[in-house]
This record gives sequence, structure tokens and C-alpha cells, in this order.
Amino acid sequence: HYFFCVKATHNIIQSVRYPVVWIPEEIKIHTMPFEDIAGAGFVKEITSSKRNKDIILGLVSDEVNALSIGGEHYYAAENLDFEASEGDDLGWLGYYIGKCASLTKLVINDLPEDVDQRNQFLTGLNRNRSIQQLFIFHDLWCDISETLDDFFRNNKSLSVLRLKDFDIEYEEACNLASTIRDTSLSTLDLESNDLCREGFEQIIRACAQSQINDLCLSHNNISRIGCTTLGTLLGSGELNNLTSLDFRGNPIDDNSLEMLAAGLVNNTTLGTLSLSGNPSITGGGLRCLIPFLQSESCCSLRNFYYYGNDIDDAGAAALAHGLAKNKSLETLWFDPSEDDCRMTSAGWQSFATLLCDTSSVNNTYLSNHTLKLIGESCNEGSSVHEVHERVRDLLRMHENASSKDEIATRKILLSHRDLDMEPFFEWELKFLPMIVSWLAKAHGYNFVAPTIHGRELSAVYKFIRAMPLLAVRGRQTLCRRCGRKRKLLEI
Repeated sequence: HYFFCVKATHNIIQSVRYPVVWIPEEIKIHTMPFEDIAGAGFVKEITSSKRNKDIILGLVSDEVNALSIGGEHYYAAENLDFEASEGDDLGWLGYYIGKCASLTKLVINDLPEDVDQRNQFLTGLNRNRSIQQLFIFHDLWCDISETLDDFFRNNKSLSVLRLKDFDIEYEEACNLASTIRDTSLSTLDLESNDLCREGFEQIIRACAQSQINDLCLSHNNISRIGCTTLGTLLGSGELNNLTSLDFRGNPIDDNSLEMLAAGLVNNTTLGTLSLSGNPSITGGGLRCLIPFLQSESCCSLRNFYYYGNDIDDAGAAALAHGLAKNKSLETLWFDPSEDDCRMTSAGWQSFATLLCDTSSVNNTYLSNHTLKLIGESCNEGSSVHEVHERVRDLLRMHENASSKDEIATRKILLSHRDLDMEPFFEWELKFLPMIVSWLAKAHGYNFVAPTIHGRELSAVYKFIRAMPLLAVRGRQTLCRRCGRKRKLLEI
């Protein structure tokens, strides 16, 4: 009996060339030979335009790498855009996406309101194993997150997930937290969502248990409590995979920043930090970052973004103070032309002193030689005033030099025309060869040779003038006649 049932079912399936009415919708895609459903004639029947037809055929032949569904988006500028309308079968689109092995990026801007069409599309999408980047917009996450469980659980290629324009309540946040734990995501972008406080904590704790290194939390109404939670996890080392943190556009004030900075002090992996779009942070609040910027753990930070905030002379002084001992930060991004920027020549002087402290040779040597950009337009265009021009010249020196040794040498020779040798006299003449060697090395830095030669003669003269007897003894030689050392009076 079993044999005949199986045989009859097999014959029915083999005899079907196109889906027929009496076959249930959910098994259509399993009953048609692939060479038939991949044909141009059938694809034309399930699409409303030549453009959509070409996209389907591209999916069939594994020629589509990036696809956007439901309207263009700024994330989808380089994608093929499938504009769904009457006559497009989204169930078949999902099927072909599930079969496609070349698709690495999918942007879902919109889906039809028809529940059956939506579910059939998601059923097909669940079978895809090639998508590496998935973007979902316009409050779709709340409707489809549970339906995509199989996709997130079985697609080991997925590394980037971006969700935007959602109201994420606690239940949806728990679903997202579960997704984060089940996948091998490296980037999570939650820009412009309304995260509830309890939901935010669930998501952040899930990130601490994942491989995520790039976290965007911009425009999410995160305030002091959220900063406290994030700061606690950063301070405990649970987020030590994190290399990029985007906190733009949140209502962060000085107190919130203090909670966040307390955890940043113990983080050793962060390479990019953005606090742009938080105008409630004042110069006093920026002082909370000084321990972090000067700590030994701040060895990876390369980029700091501070656009759209109120930066004045006090803020510039706080940043300059924090960066005085920092050896890693290369770019400090803000726009000096913005209305929020109230920095005067005093603020630029703080940055000039940070880059080249001319109070002594030693302080010049210990100045910051790492920064390559301060302010968006600082390195180009017309200068605001003389101090701004000096900062720009120093940053250009940093950018063009081949090493920090070259930068330090250039700054010392340009800022100190007469080198003070007195601090080296305690080592007597032992230090003189090192001074001469250091000046000789400067010849390779495109300085004018007579200038370097004059410094060499000046250094030797100062040593001899300070220690004439030692210099004379150093020139004592044996007498050619008797072989004895000549007396000082005989020299």
C-alpha cells in the first residue's frame, strides 16, 4: 500500500509542467522542474516589467550581487531595484533569491501588504545561504523577524545587519537579541530606531556575547541610563571585540558622557568613536574624556567624530589636554565653520601648543606627532587666522613625514634656532657624539645643509666652552721624539 501511494505521488509530480490551481501554494516550488521555472517564458508571467524580469533571470544565472526591493534607498545606490507592483509574484522572487548563490547584499525597503505574498517571499528568503549584508527599513522588522528565524540561524555568511526606522519594543528587542546571538554578525547598525530602555539593555548584552565589532546606535534616544549600561559593559571588558562605536544624535549630556567615559577607560580595542550630534555636551563634559584619551588602554583609537556639537575654547583646551599624551589618534573631526563652533584663536592656540610646544626642546620633542587632521576644513582652504595657519602647517608636516622621528627633528630645528646644550653637560663629552650624529641625520630631511652644519659647530663650541680641560685632554697625544704624553703646556 505504501509503495503504490509513493509511486502515484511521484507520477503526479513528474507530470506537472507549470503550477496548476489544485496544487497547494506552499508546495508549488517543489513540484516544478527547475529548467521550467527558470525559463524566460515563465519568468515573464510572474513579473510586471522587463526590468523585474531581467532581475529574476539574473538571479537564476547567479549574476546578481546586490538587490533592493520596494524602492530605492541611499544604502541601495549601487543595487538593482525590484519595484514590486501588480503582476509581480513575490513568492517566486523569494524562491529565486533562496536559490541564488551570487547574491551578497539585500535591501528590503517595502513588502506587499498581502500576508500570503509576504510569507511566501520570506519562505524563499529563508533558504538563502549567500547573503552577507541584509538591510531592512520602514518598520518591517516587527512583522518579519520571527519568520526569518531559519535564515538567521542557518546563513553563516551574514556579517552585516542594518535596521532603520522601527519602533522596537521589548518583545521585538528580545527577538533581535536572540538573532544577534545566533549569527556571526560583525556589524550591527540600528540607526534611527526608537529603542525602549529595557530593550536597549537586552540588545547591548547580546552584543557582548557576540562577535560584533562595529556598533551603530545613532539617533536612538539613548540617554544617561543607556550610557550607564554601555559604560558598565565596556568597563567590565565584555565588549572588548568592539572597534567602532557610533553614538550620533542621542540626547547625551555631560553626566551621560561621564558614565560612558568611565567604561571607555578600560577598553583597549576601540578604533573609531563618534559623539557627533550631541549638542548638550559642553567643554566641561569633554574633560571626562581626558583619562580615557591619556590612558594606556587608549592605544587603538584612530578617529574621533565631534560634528554638530558646541565646541568653544574650553572644549578645544580639554581635547588638547587629553591628546597631549595620546599616541594613537590620527583624525579629530568637526567643522569649524558650523554655527555651533564658537572657537576663537585661543582655541586654535591650544591645538598649536598640542602639536608643537615651543617652551623647551624637551617639550617640543614630547609634543603630539600623530594627529593628521583637526577640523574638517583645517587642512585645506584659506586659513582663518595666523594660529589656524600654523596648525595647518604642522598637520601637513605630520601627513608628509616618513616617521615620528623626522617630525620631532623638524619641529625642534624649526622652533629652536639656538639649541641649549647645558642639560647634557652632566654626561660630559660622552653625549657630544650623539648630538652630532642626530644633527647629521637631519641632513636627510631636506633641511638646508649650511643650517645643519652651523648647528653642529654651535653644539661643539658650547661643549668645549663649558669643559675646556676635558677637551684639551682629549687631544693629548704621544711625543714623537720620546714617546711620552705631552704636558698641557706643550700643546
